[in-house]
Amino acid sequence: MAAVLLFAYGSRQGRDPLPALGFAIAAVVIADPFQARDPGFALSVLATAGLLLIAPKIRPKILAPPIAAMALCSPVIVALSGYISPMSIIANILAAPVVAPITIVGFVAALISPISAPIAQILIWMVKPLAQWITWISQWSSSFPVFTLKTGLYGFIAALLLALVIYTGRVKAFIPLLVIVIGFSWVQRFPAGDWQIANCDIGQGDAMVLNLKNDRAIVIDVGPEPQLIDRCLRQLGIKEIPLIVLTHGHADHIGGLAGAKKGRKIGQIWFGNVFAGTRARVGDIDIDVKWPIQGSENTPNNSSISATFTSPDYRLFAAGDLEPLAQVQLRQQVGAVDIYKVSHHGSKFQDPELMQELSPRLAIISVGAKNTYGHPAPSTISALTDLGAKVLRTDRDGAVAISARNHQISIQRSKKWFRFFYWS
Repeated sequence: MAAVLLFAYGSRQGRDPLPALGFAIAAVVIADPFQARDPGFALSVLATAGLLLIAPKIRPKILAPPIAAMALCSPVIVALSGYISPMSIIANILAAPVVAPITIVGFVAALISPISAPIAQILIWMVKPLAQWITWISQWSSSFPVFTLKTGLYGFIAALLLALVIYTGRVKAFIPLLVIVIGFSWVQRFPAGDWQIANCDIGQGDAMVLNLKNDRAIVIDVGPEPQLIDRCLRQLGIKEIPLIVLTHGHADHIGGLAGAKKGRKIGQIWFGNVFAGTRARVGDIDIDVKWPIQGSENTPNNSSISATFTSPDYRLFAAGDLEPLAQVQLRQQVGAVDIYKVSHHGSKFQDPELMQELSPRLAIISVGAKNTYGHPAPSTISALTDLGAKVLRTDRDGAVAISARNHQISIQRSKKWFRFFYWS
């Protein structure tokens, strides 16, 4: 596609670049027919088309390339991820100056490599810092998950206004409206942006959601009331649940099952039918069940399905309502985790040695406001904070959403006035 741009701008055909673009598409698809189904190829074609057809009409020029590329790529991006990010405009402006040197030098290196691999390696080494700059920009821009627009009414209105800006060229007339719509959507919605883990605010009970992308998720417990978990899952946009883990039979963990099923495609349900040693992979999440031991007799709390959930970005341990009698048997079995779904709503019945072994960076306590059980116990909160954990509790923070990237965790709380400011 870079060659198409160079040809279009550098030849007499620059005023009509579509034939060159069409030729490039045909050549690639003939050489590799599977490219026709590759989202990356589609994005490359659409971005190139945006630069050729839309960018020349946009002022100021510095904003033209990223806006044009975003305008045409957005439908595919939304289909793949469920949201678009206006932050990509800023990221593209910062990355644009180094793209041309990387492309040209990389092209030359590819031509030279069959003749002289050492020279090609030197050329690649020269542009490696520029490539690292683009990688850094990508990581930096993704650390602002609030700068995303989820699909839906606000996203549709914002996209419509953006299209009108491009079509009419009346930037001054539409930009204020666009800013208002985007700003209002940021303030109103939860979660704001990408997320990997969400803990629903369902009162005195447990309900955790692990995002599998494409409107799919693993659900760990479903809380006491069907309408509460249904509302949480609708807010998160979950339409399919390949796996529901019901840790044990108490109503505050299983009472909402009908709400979780409502209008959603359900896969497996684990409830008293899996034991220590069970391993599974759902999406990109590896599940390793640590408890209960098959054949053992325990109280309902100490029969809780307890497991680690490991993705490329985080490691989570969820233990239902497990109490010390069972917790002590998990010592040296779990190891360190990034996130601990604190057992039994943060009650005072915790094994300190297991907690120290976990050494979580983030501890989540699902608990009802002003409950009569004394949850969470001050001693449990103190023990977690002494280990360096950040403690979140749904009675004060509301529903929480977690964004994890390479074990770097950002937190969003629903009980705040302005969501624009509450990623931490």
